Amino acid sequence: MNLRKLAAVICIIGITSSVTAFADDAFEWVKAKKVKVSVNGSSMGTSALLTEDGSTMLPLRDIANQLQGMVEWDDKTQTVKVYKPNVHVSLLLAKDPKNMIPFGDVEKGKHEFVIFTQVDSIYNKISAIKTTIEDPFGDTVYTYEDEVKDHKENLWMTTPTIELNFKQVGKYTVKIYMKPEGSKQYALVSQKVIRSLAP
Repeated sequence: MNLRKLAAVICIIGITSSVTAFADDAFEWVKAKKVKVSVNGSSMGTSALLTEDGSTMLPLRDIANQLQGMVEWDDKTQTVKVYKPNVHVSLLLAKDPKNMIPFGDVEKGKHEFVIFTQVDSIYNKISAIKTTIEDPFGDTVYTYEDEVKDHKENLWMTTPTIELNFKQVGKYTVKIYMKPEGSKQYALVSQKVIRSLAP
């Protein structure tokens, strides 16, 4: 088995499971070492395979998660498919339904708003889309799921009016997930930050 074939096997295993004992054997076989990986200053929580010639290999699912894309394995064609839709998220204060105001910062306290998500370049079939909001401690304080009935390359979704109490000062994270057709798992495809500020 040459190095390219080994890299492909590691990537494929990384799609469906974590690379554990197999990866340890692979590190020894290709004379490589484990190295840490961070993206934008945050640890990915996985190890990379750094070979003697300077090549780096990572489990594909971890890369897709960082790219905020979806990964599928096509057994028939023996192909790993990565899909990265183009996602735009707008936050709109709902003070006046006819004249919603875009925002990114709010004062600590209760606010009413909607989240408008516009997606294009969807090349795989999607069965559902989910929006969540996490507080500064990572706890989910809002969830909205919507079924996608017809496959289209573009979709638009607006949440119902959200009444949220921003109890903490700090960053609240809006996350958009998509569920590929036939999958039980959602994949993160976009995120946006709302900063809650002291009054």
